[in-house]
Amino acid sequence: MPYFEKSTGMEVRDNNMYDVRGNQINQYYNGNGPPDLHRILSPVSDASHNHPEPVARCHPGTRLEVIAEIEKWIEDSRDCPILWLNGPAGSGKSAISQTIAEHWVDKKKVASFFFLCGTGERNKIQHLIPTLAHQVSIFNPAVESILIDVMSKEPDLHKKSLSYQLDELLIKPIKATGLELSTIIIIIDALDECDDKELTSQLIKALSTICITHNIQLPFRLFLTSRVEQHIQEQFNQLIKQLVVKHLSLQDVDATEDIQLYLKYELYSLYERKYRIMQDIPGPWPSEEHLERLSENAAGSFIIASTLVKFIENGEGIPNEI
Repeated sequence: MPYFEKSTGMEVRDNNMYDVRGNQINQYYNGNGPPDLHRILSPVSDASHNHPEPVARCHPGTRLEVIAEIEKWIEDSRDCPILWLNGPAGSGKSAISQTIAEHWVDKKKVASFFFLCGTGERNKIQHLIPTLAHQVSIFNPAVESILIDVMSKEPDLHKKSLSYQLDELLIKPIKATGLELSTIIIIIDALDECDDKELTSQLIKALSTICITHNIQLPFRLFLTSRVEQHIQEQFNQLIKQLVVKHLSLQDVDATEDIQLYLKYELYSLYERKYRIMQDIPGPWPSEEHLERLSENAAGSFIIASTLVKFIENGEGIPNEI
C-alpha cells in the first residue's frame, strides 16, 4: 500500500519513491540531503524562451507599436497584472513573445512557457505551472527552498486544481520572498496550442478566481498570447470586464508596413547573395511597387511573408522570374 516517506515526503509504492509524473526517483535521492527540485517538478526544459532550437523573433524595426504598448504595461500597470495578446495564426504572436522575453531578461526576472502543438510535453498544460515554478526558483534560491518544503509536504500537489497549483507553487512562494510585482514577468505563449481545451479554460478560470473572487494580487506580470478561440475568449471576457486583463489584438494593428520592411530586407539580402545570377537585373530589387503589392497580399500575416521569402530563395531559376 502506498505511503509517504517521512524525511522526504515522497510517495513510496513497493519500496520505491516517485516524482510528480509518476517516475521512480530512488536513483536521484540518496537520503543525505534535500530532494532535487528539478527531479520533483520535472520541468519541460525546452519550453522556455532560451531553448536552443531556432526561434521566431520580430524583425528589427517591426511591431514597434505593439511592443511599445506591452512595455508600457510592464512598467506602469500595477492594477492590471495580466495582458492578453491575441491574433490569427501567422500574425507574429510568438515572435513578439520571444522579443519581449529577450529584451527584458536582463532587466527583470523572466519565466516563460511556449506551447507548441504536437510536441508531447510542450502541449500539455499539466506541465505549465511546475515548469514556471522551477524557472522562478532558478533566479531566486529562497523560492527553491520554499518549493522543496511545499512538495515534500504535499507530493501529489500536481494532481490538484490549477487554481491551487498557481497559489501554492507560484503566488505564495514569490510573495513569501518579498519580491515586488514589477520584478517578475511570466510569459505564456500560444495558449491555444494546449491539447486540452477544458484545462485551458480551467487555467483562465483559476486566474479569475484568484484575482476577482479572492481579490488576490498577482506578484508578477503575466503576459499571455493565443489565437481568438471561443473557449479562451469566453473565459477572458470576465477578466477584461473586471479590468484585471489588458487586451491587445493584432487584428486591430495594420502590419502592412512592417511586412513591407521585412520583405525589403530579406529580398534585398537574397539579391546580394545571388548577385552572380541576378547581375543583369537592375536594382533596387524588388521595386517599391512590387513590395507594396506583396505586403498587401500577405494580409497582415508574417507567416505568409516568410513562406514567400523561402519559396523564392529555394526555387529554381532566377528569383526575379519566380
